[in-house]
Amino acid sequence: MKSILHLMTQEKITLNTIETFKQLDIINIFLVNKNNKINQFDTDIIFESSDFDINKFVQQNSIDGIIIHGLSSYYAKLIYNLKATIKVVWVVWGYDMYQRPQVRNLLYANETKRIINKKLQLKSSIKNSPIIGKLYYSITKQIDSEFYYKEVFKKIDYFASYIYEDFLFFDKYFKHNTSFLYFSSNTLNQYLGGNEDLRVNENAKNILIGNSNSIENNHLDVFKTISEIAIVNSYKLIVPLSYGIDNQYKERIINVGMKLFEDNFIPLLKFMPRDKYLELISNCSTAIFYHYRQQAMGNIIALLYMGARIYLSKNNPVYSFCKRIGLHVFDFDSEFKVYRNTKLEEDKAEENREILFEIFNDKAVTNRMNEVINVF
Repeated sequence: MKSILHLMTQEKITLNTIETFKQLDIINIFLVNKNNKINQFDTDIIFESSDFDINKFVQQNSIDGIIIHGLSSYYAKLIYNLKATIKVVWVVWGYDMYQRPQVRNLLYANETKRIINKKLQLKSSIKNSPIIGKLYYSITKQIDSEFYYKEVFKKIDYFASYIYEDFLFFDKYFKHNTSFLYFSSNTLNQYLGGNEDLRVNENAKNILIGNSNSIENNHLDVFKTISEIAIVNSYKLIVPLSYGIDNQYKERIINVGMKLFEDNFIPLLKFMPRDKYLELISNCSTAIFYHYRQQAMGNIIALLYMGARIYLSKNNPVYSFCKRIGLHVFDFDSEFKVYRNTKLEEDKAEENREILFEIFNDKAVTNRMNEVINVF
């Protein structure tokens, strides 16, 4: 029986991923960053520590392969120090690729670019410079995490995702030795919180904007377009801002949203249980995810299955992915002014459900996970 070490970042989907991997006929060991949300008495789970010796651990536990779920800087350093000749699979979460300084400036639409802190841009440019960067880290005594990312991209064997367009982006901007591996670990049932019968309400009119308090949502650009071409009076703009740590950005979004849309602007500032959140967004006929990168896939998949009209940016690899597999999604820049917050036609909604079920049903996901295990 194969023994797999999982390097995991604690996020909303972590427990679901642990649950699905435990159903496979393998030995799983999960290394997770410390967090009270995970059962610390589970014998399969260990926690990050500064003295964790990956080479000793791999040898003592006869590890056959490593799967990274979200490549944090800590895990990049671990893999850089890995001496054992075992295969490494990187399950790409998005931030671990798109937050790298050489591509980060590609993620912002026009209005959002205006508020980006120029000092942070300068600092990023300095760190990314081969010569000046070395001097910067030498003087500040900081750890050059980007060095580890660059080196580890050459050590990782597989780029694992169900979005091939993400791999094409990675291949364009980064030096690497990875191969694409088709993979997903979360089922449709998990995306929908166990309720596959959930649908957008018949009289839904509200619009969901973005998925978090992060600047990559390009909220200001969405607000500008809506304020110019749509009169917001009979529906609400629901804007989730509870997930993320940039309080300065959050305050700016709240202030602009209230100024433009007054009482029709509804920021979500507190974490909501998944069932309550899904109940809330079932009143949204439309959702706008104006990212220039892969993000909010849990929201996108759930809302498409529920029958919402989804607007994306053509700059987002997810838009190309959706179009390639036949999903009915819309370009925010050119099509919002046409359809606005009208519900998606039921025949198109049903086609979306059929496609998503084919990809994310329990059997398909299990088969895909077993295919990943077979590379070790």
